[in-house]
Amino acid sequence: VIEYFGSIVDGKNDIKGKPFPDIFLKAAYELKVKPEKCIVIEDVLVGVKAAKNAGMKAFAIYDEHAVREEKEIRKTVDFYAENFEQIIEKLGFKN
Repeated sequence: VIEYFGSIVDGKNDIKGKPFPDIFLKAAYELKVKPEKCIVIEDVLVGVKAAKNAGMKAFAIYDEHAVREEKEIRKTVDFYAENFEQIIEKLGFKN
């Protein structure tokens, strides 16, 4: 599946961890996309905060391990989904 990705960024090389926006900003830079044109899909609050700190839209998807954070996640994100089908539909990829 690697051929489907324009860039792969990990947190190994001098990147501050979430909620710092570094990893998302690096990905946008490598893809030559302005942060405000990016959408991040996250499942935990720290990731949502990192996306917002990067100036990106943040979508969240339900995660049973983040139930305690769900209320705060819902207040912070631009869109909350129970599953990936809802995200695909929101992005207009479903007929």
